[in-house]
Amino acid sequence: MDSETISDVYNLDDLDEIASFLSNDSYLNIQAEIKKQKVSRPPASGIGVDHLAYIPRTLSECVRKIKNLLNQLAYFRQYCLLQEISERRTKQELKKALRENQKLKVQVSELEDDLLRARNQLHSAFGLKKKSCGININIGNEADPKKKTKKRGAPIGHIGRTRPIPVKITRKVVVPPPNHCPYCNSQKIKTESEYISKYTEDIPEVVKEVIETRYLKGQCLSCHQKVVAEKATSGPPVDIGPNLISLLTVLRQQGGVSYRKLSRLSTECFKISLKPSGVLGIISRVSRRLEPFYKGIEASLFTQPVIHGDETGWKMDGQRWYLWSLCNKYLSYFHLNPSRATKVVSAILPKDYPGIFHSDFYGAYNIYPNTQKCLVHLMRDVNNELDIKPKSTVLKKMKQQIKQIIKKGQQIQKQKKSLKKEQQKSKLKERLLKLCQLKSSDKKTKNLIARIDRHQDHLLQFVNHEDAEFHNNRAERALRPAVIFRKVSFGNRTEQGAENFAILNSVLETGRLKNKNINQFIHFAISAPSISPNTIKKFLLDSS
Repeated sequence: MDSETISDVYNLDDLDEIASFLSNDSYLNIQAEIKKQKVSRPPASGIGVDHLAYIPRTLSECVRKIKNLLNQLAYFRQYCLLQEISERRTKQELKKALRENQKLKVQVSELEDDLLRARNQLHSAFGLKKKSCGININIGNEADPKKKTKKRGAPIGHIGRTRPIPVKITRKVVVPPPNHCPYCNSQKIKTESEYISKYTEDIPEVVKEVIETRYLKGQCLSCHQKVVAEKATSGPPVDIGPNLISLLTVLRQQGGVSYRKLSRLSTECFKISLKPSGVLGIISRVSRRLEPFYKGIEASLFTQPVIHGDETGWKMDGQRWYLWSLCNKYLSYFHLNPSRATKVVSAILPKDYPGIFHSDFYGAYNIYPNTQKCLVHLMRDVNNELDIKPKSTVLKKMKQQIKQIIKKGQQIQKQKKSLKKEQQKSKLKERLLKLCQLKSSDKKTKNLIARIDRHQDHLLQFVNHEDAEFHNNRAERALRPAVIFRKVSFGNRTEQGAENFAILNSVLETGRLKNKNINQFIHFAISAPSISPNTIKKFLLDSS
């Protein structure tokens, strides 16, 4: 590297620009050049003219002295230039390292929070108590030995309750007194009219009942042809009765009992031989008979003032499907589909649905104008973040404000329409707007604030209708029996089986919401010659 060229071209004012364009290789070359300059530094002292304190006496000595001083000056200029570049580059790398260190600290903090969230979810799955701080992920008995826990079971001295005495007595059994006295062993026992009653509740012995139906033949007097009822010539000669059909349907749909177990139950307990394929055929026939009621429930959803919607995963022959649920306090509708997109729910319930639609914060339900987002879901997410950051003042304020909004909204909902009610609703919206103005540096807390801001028009819809609610728990409760069925049966193997499940679950759950006797209803549905529109209308409107 030519020292004169460097000293002539670059000066200290250009160091910032030079350092900013330096590559790693150039920086390493500069460091090597600095070490090299330290080794090849011109001598600062010598003999005669070369000595710094020597005063030249002739012209030649003066020229030589000047050359020595110029060499020294060029060396120091070059060395200082390289050293300054190295220091500037080192400072830049230090600043970059500090910035990266700060980013890594933020990432470590976020990873610790994610780890604690996963730990709390794992503890919830095991039924253990959550912890709001610390990263210990050991799963075990976390009960505090110093904390007194409530003893399980009834307290000492508690008088237990027994079953109430039945009102109706079906059969009486008289038991005579013992043959000998337990006190003196005498056999002279006199029977008296006084007695002590004990009651036993049981079902009668299951006895197979075989009903022979004789279809009498007739003769037409005009054409002299033999005629008989249509049922006499259609179907197999031996069929299953409606009582067993309704029992198998209820056990399959509500109990999640497999077809193999149902066939064993029928064969061993009821003495009616059935194979798993036979049970499957019975359930399929029942679902086909109930399909008009299922279509009626779907058609009546649009007329309901309030609907709750939710979905959950479902297994379809190893593939991931989704079980959609739309319900309220009168109806319950289920639909299985491989998609979780908006097109599924919009095909069931059109986008122009005028009522209030309850949902969680899943984006597929944002198509409905009067959507009530679940405030319980929002509160649950705030509480989960408080478990991670218990000292966050923003989260504490958010939790307190949401509780007050729910309480005040329920009070406004019960009031009749008036000017005062509209004023209170405006104040409630202002309180919700203040939540949107909260500031926080935490990423998750920012997301919660942004969620409130994004859905602020859909968090207070419940105050506008007396049947509306501030949560979506009704849809989650409707899905819970189906989730238990999924856990036992692992879903369905065919699309026809999935459709049968949706039909039976929708009709039977709707019947329960309307206080119908399910066995009698199934008995009627499979015995009726046809299902008329008036029958479906009566089923949807009656609650008796």
